[in-house]
Amino acid sequence: MRYGRPPGAHHRNNSANAERALATLFKSDDRNRPHVTYFFLGSCLLVTIPTLFYPELYRVFGGIEPRRHGWQLFTAAFEHGWPGFHGSIHLALNVFLILECGRPCERLLGSGRYLVLGLLSLAANAVAQTLTESVNGSSLVIWSWGPALFLALVWAKRQDPEIRRTRDYGRLRGLLVLMYGIIVLVMALLPYLSGWDGNPVSSLLMGNRYHLVATGVGIVFAWCSADYIHDRMSGFAGSSGARMAAASRYR
Repeated sequence: MRYGRPPGAHHRNNSANAERALATLFKSDDRNRPHVTYFFLGSCLLVTIPTLFYPELYRVFGGIEPRRHGWQLFTAAFEHGWPGFHGSIHLALNVFLILECGRPCERLLGSGRYLVLGLLSLAANAVAQTLTESVNGSSLVIWSWGPALFLALVWAKRQDPEIRRTRDYGRLRGLLVLMYGIIVLVMALLPYLSGWDGNPVSSLLMGNRYHLVATGVGIVFAWCSADYIHDRMSGFAGSSGARMAAASRYR
């Protein structure tokens, strides 16, 4: 992994390059639309919204045991809950995370690798649902994006330690804090609201079991792709022509 600290003489250029690379992750243009992210988002909406009005569809899409068809293990990954307030909040939060985290992650990895990560996450989701006999929605895909986005932050900070003061660094860091801090803590408290009387560690694991599985998938994938992520960020940080060439390599 090539994350060496740059020479001090190039600090100003490194700072500008780091800012440029992070800005590219959040920049949208007609040539490099995150199509896989939009397809994933559309699948979640297509499965969940009808369920909010017709609760019987929750069983059809695999949200309630027993599942009679293997494909329900995958459609259940797009199911976000029961009709009413809780299902709507679950869907709204995951839509926000898909848009805010999925788009920069697809630009970082390229659509091909990003799709592979999503398919690996869906497979892990199917296994986890089989073992736990529960449904979780798209969180097991969303949380797999975090490790790759974290490596992007590490790259930027190695270029310039002061990058943490910039808007895009703060935006990406805030998303990771939301995912791995606030939401994890809230999910750890939810079992107690359902009458759980176990210890806090068990509650943390019970409420975040899918997040932990997703993060594990993401860590392995990011570790295997570390050099690629380094090159991708370096391409974003280069000249205008280099950035466009790097951004178009969705492989």
